[in-house]
Amino acid sequence: MAMAVLTHEMAFARKVGTRLIFMEHGHITVDGPSADTRDAPRNRRLRDCLQHVEDSLTHAVTRFSQHFRRAV
Repeated sequence: MAMAVLTHEMAFARKVGTRLIFMEHGHITVDGPSADTRDAPRNRRLRDCLQHVEDSLTHAVTRFSQHFRRAV
């Protein structure tokens, strides 16, 4: 059985995905095993996208931990 899921939720995609497809302007530019494609992306736009997601998560965790420390 196969299922296609379109998502911008990277944590969910990492958990359930076995294949990563990255599209730009309606065209598939990357298609491969999710672990290989995600961990060592050769496509610059995919690399930038993944870095942006990682930076956003790091920022969110930092803000949450700062808020939590002040509340305690």
